[in-house]
Amino acid sequence: MKPVLLALQTVSAANPLAGYPPWLVVLGGTIAVALALWIFSKVVKGLIWLLLIAVLIAGGAATLWLLLHPDSPIPGRTPSRPPSVVLRTMSSIR
Repeated sequence: MKPVLLALQTVSAANPLAGYPPWLVVLGGTIAVALALWIFSKVVKGLIWLLLIAVLIAGGAATLWLLLHPDSPIPGRTPSRPPSVVLRTMSSIR
């Protein structure tokens, strides 16, 4: 009768993936990161669409306001006055 060597592999609390083959850990990590990037890109794409829609709505509302109220200033903005320009020549500075 030959002696049989019994090998037990213990998993430490510091590395819970130590019991898995390294290629499986890398494959799982790669798939997880790819999935996270895909979800992130979908969220960013949705936010860009919302921003574009908000800009179009705000621009359309401002355009309608200016079309319907041509003599009034833009809300929240004081009417502009022409600046007083003083022209000086070189001889008047001396």
